Amino acid sequence: MNKAEFRGLRYEPSYEDEVLILFSMLIPHFKDRFVIDSYTGAFPDCYATRNGEAVGIEFELLSSHFF
Repeated sequence: MNKAEFRGLRYEPSYEDEVLILFSMLIPHFKDRFVIDSYTGAFPDCYATRNGEAVGIEFELLSSHFF
């Protein structure tokens, strides 16, 4: 694949905002239907609709920060 054909993130995320970008790119591949309603920058990082139900989503850059 040449550079002109590449789509997506070239490297792994370095910032939490890039995790949100990655999540957004993957939405079409999820079994559930997601729509991001708003990004807050605070807890939770965003509000979305999942299969018609409102949910809050917290993104973490490192899995060690997830508890």
